[in-house]
Amino acid sequence: MAIDDGHKLEMHGLSHNSPAGCEFGITPSYVLDVMKGGRKTIRDGRAEIEKKLTIVKIGEKLKKGLEAFKSSLGVIPMGFRSPCLAIHENMFVALKENGFSFDSSIAINKGGWRYIAKQQGLKYLNRDYADLRGWSEGIPAKLFLHRCGLVEVPILSEYTWFLHEKDVKRQVDIALGDLDRVCKARGVFVALSHFYAMTGNYSAGLKVYEKIFNMARQKGAEFVTIEEVVNRPPS
Repeated sequence: MAIDDGHKLEMHGLSHNSPAGCEFGITPSYVLDVMKGGRKTIRDGRAEIEKKLTIVKIGEKLKKGLEAFKSSLGVIPMGFRSPCLAIHENMFVALKENGFSFDSSIAINKGGWRYIAKQQGLKYLNRDYADLRGWSEGIPAKLFLHRCGLVEVPILSEYTWFLHEKDVKRQVDIALGDLDRVCKARGVFVALSHFYAMTGNYSAGLKVYEKIFNMARQKGAEFVTIEEVVNRPPS
């Protein structure tokens, strides 16, 4: 089991099956771009979606998730990542109230999702994603404290979505640019991946991470769990 190898298991939603991904918040535009009809779903139904995003309702879902972890795995997760990176102010408050110590749902670089949109040829977007850079200003490349007291550990991007060999260099270049920025900030590099999008015919995605991790080692990076970083005393 992954736990035996030193990995940590954290919570990633409850059912992961809400319209446009809005189980715990409002899905950001760059993720909606890879969901056909996602923007319309939120535009037409936002009032109803918001009704389900109260602190109480979100807390109820978190409690169900915590109980599932405890009963099936015997562990209590301390961290959370929202499905589809959908966030809401009430989500952060509910996480804090239910004993979570950190969240990791805010992405710094939108470039990974821009690549997905471009790769899938989503003509309905009517956008030109030739430039895959997408750094969000105002989001630090390191841990920061949300106003409710919850630690936010921002992720960098999605680099490995159904890649072929021809895609590896481009995605590695994007990731290494992110790594350089994190190193300058003496921050934390957290990547997001979906296992089903980097296996079988798409195992080229594994090469992306192999190259990134090798470069990180050369730069003297330390490989740790997010929980270890969060629990470290301030330097």
